[in-house]
Amino acid sequence: MFVATLASVLSLASCSSDEIEGVAGNQAAAGKGISINVALKPDSRAVYTDDGTNLKAAFEKDVDYITVFFRNAKTQSMQECKLTCTSVSSAGGTFTSDPSELTADKLKGIMAGGELADLHMILASTKNKPDFYDVFVNDLSTQDGTLEDATAHMQRVTNHDMTVAENYEWDEANALLTLKNVDFNSNPELCTSIIKVKAVFPADAEVVKGETPIDLYGENAYSKYTCGWGNANSPTITNGTVPFTKAKVAELQDNADGTKTAVAYVCFWPTTKNPLGLLEVKSKVGDIDYTGEYTVEHVTMGEAGDATTLKGAKLYTLPITLAPSQTITRWVNDAESTIEVAGATLETSNVNWLTFGGGHIAIEPNATGAPRTGEIDLKADGKMLKYVITQLAPNDFKGTYTFTSKTFQGDGGPYKDSNKMAISGFKFGDPLHGETLKDADDTEYTNQIGITGFYPKAIADATIVIDYENQTVKLGVFLDGRDDKGQPVSTITNFPNIAITPELATAIGSSWGKPWKFNESDLGTPDYTWIWFQGSSDLKTFTYYNNTNQELTQYGSPTMNKIIGINVICSTGDINQANVRAGYVEVYQCNSNLTFTKTANAPAGAKTDASGITATGYTVK
Repeated sequence: MFVATLASVLSLASCSSDEIEGVAGNQAAAGKGISINVALKPDSRAVYTDDGTNLKAAFEKDVDYITVFFRNAKTQSMQECKLTCTSVSSAGGTFTSDPSELTADKLKGIMAGGELADLHMILASTKNKPDFYDVFVNDLSTQDGTLEDATAHMQRVTNHDMTVAENYEWDEANALLTLKNVDFNSNPELCTSIIKVKAVFPADAEVVKGETPIDLYGENAYSKYTCGWGNANSPTITNGTVPFTKAKVAELQDNADGTKTAVAYVCFWPTTKNPLGLLEVKSKVGDIDYTGEYTVEHVTMGEAGDATTLKGAKLYTLPITLAPSQTITRWVNDAESTIEVAGATLETSNVNWLTFGGGHIAIEPNATGAPRTGEIDLKADGKMLKYVITQLAPNDFKGTYTFTSKTFQGDGGPYKDSNKMAISGFKFGDPLHGETLKDADDTEYTNQIGITGFYPKAIADATIVIDYENQTVKLGVFLDGRDDKGQPVSTITNFPNIAITPELATAIGSSWGKPWKFNESDLGTPDYTWIWFQGSSDLKTFTYYNNTNQELTQYGSPTMNKIIGINVICSTGDINQANVRAGYVEVYQCNSNLTFTKTANAPAGAKTDASGITATGYTVK
């Protein structure tokens, strides 16, 4: 079998001839390499300009190359070599090997003993970094916006059927292989195209060539892919919230009306059947976002087609007029409130609890039992203002959670040993004590919720800390070693009281290790702490990360004071080391993060007392 990987860039020069200017044969001379001719199918070559002039795909001399793989049908041994483009025409080119890799005699020997099947080609540019031999990694996430850079990211994959006589010619006497009717783009799902963004900015926009960003967002668009043997392997795919590519303005023109037309070229590898219909074009200058609706101008090769569907190997022009917009995010509590926006008018609101009138956004009270986010679009001084408003309060985080942890089961513990266990049914309800206390660093916190699930009927108080200005939320699970705060819910003989305290370990470099402590009750002054879980952006998950540098600073040991998990311990009476059982009841250890993930909101009227959460549907058994 003969298999080749072919790399090419699109030439930007018009060629009048569609005839191969290749060699007539290879001489079996010592120290001389051999040449292979490659002819592209004329109707598959790409029209490559805005105006549809006759600029078509062509190879680039001394830059493009083919990597050729020969597999002997009898021995199945593999040989490979690299041939560089030494002659081009608009229809194809000639590629010549280094004599140290492939000679005429060697090619004759391979072809005589081989069996032709498919020719497999990846068409790309050697200008890409890194260059590739048999595997190609193409990072589309950052492009400089120039046409040269976009073409350097161009890549094609095509199969050439070598069982069809019309598709190749083997001249054994002259050791000459000519590949015919090579389809530049036989598989539209495995190809890239060029998009030319022509963005008109308003007169007051500060647009700078080579600096101002042009970002493209799309559904199921590759931002990076590895391509080998014709397959896109392990691609990185973006969807909407992250641009699949970031580019810069490459060309800039001042218009008569004071506006500016900026041009950026990007290479685009789509995965959908209607990719251009799913794109968004955005630019950000300072704190102003520029967005707009684009149209599609698409150059064909004579065939009719949907302009929003990529045909591959073409240049698509997207004219777009950008208008300034600004996204303002606000976190507010659940109470009724307003935000003043003087001089604005309402465009749209995607929720009924955000309205606008009299220069104010009116926000209705949140009684849903969960955080909620809405958007309202206003217009002021010719600028679109998108307000993204989130309402949240500590009570919104009550509900049912799945807790994920490594577990160690002691005598009387509720959960077996597991490297990573997802435990459903943890409840965030009302607190057991609901105290306001100061931490070791003198910061004051109020425990507004109680968590059940660590041990049957035991409650770990906790605090939800919301930073409305910086838009962050964290969960502090209260770990209490105070002597008189044991919970009399234990079913363990002779040890009636339960306490929930920190698991401690020693920092060894950037890791945790020995010595550690699984049943500590004497935490220092104060005899309690909080273990801090960071809230996720969707406000549904709290995570304590492995190797988080949280210390029990008031503890007696200055080294064995890293908080690496949560212990459940039992005691004969007061919670002190004289009364605490030597072994732990249960350990929840942060080997691969401790995580609470919300699965349901709290039922209306759910309450917590010393026996657990007792509202209907919320009973702890």
